[in-house]
Amino acid sequence: MSEHIKAFKQRMNYCKQNPSFKSGTFYLPDDAVLEVEAALSFTYCFSNIDIKEQEFTSSTLIMPLENGEIAENDLSIFQEDVIDALQGHMLALAYPDKKLMVVDLEYTGNDANGDAIVGITSVVGNQQEVFLHDDAWWYGLEAGTCQGNNVPEDASTQLQQRVIDELLPPPPSSGRWFFTNPISITYYYYQYPLTPQGEDPDNYCDYRIFFADNNPSQNLEITDTEKCLSHTEMVFYEGHYVDLAIDYENANGNRKFKTCIVEDFTNGMQTNPDQIGHVYTVSIGFRFVEYFDGVGDIMNPN
Repeated sequence: MSEHIKAFKQRMNYCKQNPSFKSGTFYLPDDAVLEVEAALSFTYCFSNIDIKEQEFTSSTLIMPLENGEIAENDLSIFQEDVIDALQGHMLALAYPDKKLMVVDLEYTGNDANGDAIVGITSVVGNQQEVFLHDDAWWYGLEAGTCQGNNVPEDASTQLQQRVIDELLPPPPSSGRWFFTNPISITYYYYQYPLTPQGEDPDNYCDYRIFFADNNPSQNLEITDTEKCLSHTEMVFYEGHYVDLAIDYENANGNRKFKTCIVEDFTNGMQTNPDQIGHVYTVSIGFRFVEYFDGVGDIMNPN
């Protein structure tokens, strides 16, 4: 796979440096999108680094087609447009140490002119060391442990890093992982109830995804006890988050875990919330190893 991507990159660079060159090679939209996606993922996406927070960003580009295909020299121009879009994704985030983690391009159809509509999704992370502690943690809000230590960590950042450490192995010596054809899924608490049918939840491990509700009709309230995930609860949710990611891998052939995002949410006032919980997103892809080329900076592309 590395050699195929490197050969494609060489052709793109040659077209970029020689704009009048016409190779005579044409790509169908699906194939063009896969080639550009793989080249950018190989060149600019990081793996096996500590990421404190991550965010999905999406945008859309038009790929010009001629008779349903794109010429190779035009594809080199489109690739530059994708890089510009990804730089925009990066600039929109205020992270102090931004790293591109995932690039996902999708051909979604054609516009009225017959040109291809291409969705661009990125995951950008904030590189920052996450110090894992076997402790009780505030569910989110970067509030630290239940004793107020280790701010700005919280249960969401701890669980995110624990899942990544469990499912993303270190690359072979002197190598690095890169991923192609990424796909993602987002899990919400209500999809995975654990309370037996006919019984009411009690705000303690009611779902595979953390959630607590302030609902007087069910005698539910959110106090510091519910906001603070005990050691037992941390182990419980870590196990379920890992299992959900493995299930997603198994349902999608040979794709392997790439990264995940655990986001906390608070509905209502922080001091007296109506609901609190996590939203869990997993990204997987086909995993390969590269021994020679390092990761470039998308903000300063070569």
